[in-house]
Amino acid sequence: MIKQNSGRIVNVASVAGFMGLNDGQAHYSAAKAGIMAFTRCLSLEVAPHRITANTIAPGFIYNEFLARIYPEEEIRRMNEDIPYPRKGTPEDIANIALFLCSQEGEYVTGQTICATGGSFMR
Repeated sequence: MIKQNSGRIVNVASVAGFMGLNDGQAHYSAAKAGIMAFTRCLSLEVAPHRITANTIAPGFIYNEFLARIYPEEEIRRMNEDIPYPRKGTPEDIANIALFLCSQEGEYVTGQTICATGGSFMR
């Protein structure tokens, strides 16, 4: 990227990097916060080369893996904390990544974008 004087870096963390989620997951939250800090520092280092670096921090994103490990009642309970009236999907995260990698996202760097359907605001 430095050689071509352009590029996009998109890291994925979690809203857990901003707040603890569950007992026994301090290591997970610390790792996600580390990704966010790494991205901010990296963005400063690579900006002179027209490279951007950002992080996406998803909240609860419904997918087939979660459907296999959580009972439907648990998934319904988790979604009750989300103000936006639908489940988050992997496509929601992909669309943010597409924006960050596009020409339209060129001036966004060093940021963490939360995709939570509004649940992180509570």
